[in-house]
Amino acid sequence: MCRIGVTTSFKTIDVLEEKTNKNYMTAITNAGGIPVLITPETVENGFSLLKDLDGILITGGFDLDPGLFDQEPHEELSDLDRERDQLEMNAVKVAEKNRIPVLGICRGMQIINIVYGGTLDQHINSHIEHNQDEENHVPTHEVEIYPGTQLQKIFGGSEIKVNSHHHQRVEELGKNLEAVAEAPDGTTEALIHEKHRFIRAVQWHPEMMYRKYEEQEKLFENFIDQCRETKKSM
Repeated sequence: MCRIGVTTSFKTIDVLEEKTNKNYMTAITNAGGIPVLITPETVENGFSLLKDLDGILITGGFDLDPGLFDQEPHEELSDLDRERDQLEMNAVKVAEKNRIPVLGICRGMQIINIVYGGTLDQHINSHIEHNQDEENHVPTHEVEIYPGTQLQKIFGGSEIKVNSHHHQRVEELGKNLEAVAEAPDGTTEALIHEKHRFIRAVQWHPEMMYRKYEEQEKLFENFIDQCRETKKSM
């Protein structure tokens, strides 16, 4: 089975405490993978542990430090976790170098965009509510998937409805990144690396939806399949 690294949200107070939404872990397990937490100790070991993974899931979480893309903080900026920012950015770089498949979710998509030189809109002003009040799993807006893309093949169509839990979004796409889906207001909802197509991401939270909307589970199944195929070819 494939070992999938799952990034964590952590703060240093008196001790290091790893916090990861269990939905990510369960989604990976149900799709046939073995979730492995990527912790601060991973950093202390020079990221050598990452090279032993078969895939990396960059999860959702806190806002990203606008200094990473040369902007001043917006007044609506919430909690930051700069240590995690660096951990995840380095994880993406290690993954690219070692051809380890990556799936980014929400913040994870934004991290990938920043790694490749993109920018973020720090606080969305839109007629669409991207930070929903409804229950986490409830789909609240439509997404158009671009024709001929891998994502369209996964979902078997060009329109889906998704949940939305973010107030930041991709603004300028990073180098060699390609948008493959968008919301009605033009927000990029999914992307893939044009050269390293094993690096991809979505802006919504499929780990919160897959129990009630089985098409969302296909994202994780496809990701694990890709990890398995890459592992065989190494």
